[in-house]
Amino acid sequence: MKTALFIALFASTIVSQAGEPKVDIYMIRKTDLRAHVPELPEIIVEISNPTQDTFYVTGESIESPIHHTESLRKDKWLRIPSFVCGTTHSVYPLKPGAKILTTVGIPYEERTFRYRFFFWRTETRTLNNHGGAIA
Repeated sequence: MKTALFIALFASTIVSQAGEPKVDIYMIRKTDLRAHVPELPEIIVEISNPTQDTFYVTGESIESPIHHTESLRKDKWLRIPSFVCGTTHSVYPLKPGAKILTTVGIPYEERTFRYRFFFWRTETRTLNNHGGAIA
């Protein structure tokens, strides 16, 4: 099955004018149908903090921050529903100069999609200090 894959890759945050975390595509792993146990395609995303400020992410671990997957349908970005249980989630610091890699799945049915990651300026998450980056 040949499918054109387009991933919206840009950083657009409302965190700060001067500096903000960056989200970049690190690697795209394709399906290996010849493997003994076929592997699903996935995208490895690099999240970095090139600023002098500490930002915070929420997730099960710092390597798996909460994110949303969005799909472009009829010129409108729509969030793809996913189950996220926050029971074991904690807040982790993304210190200046830090980089983390996280793996995200590819929505098979979508031709154009993006991932939205969330960053906070303090450990207390409120609407006033919330920002996001898109990959």
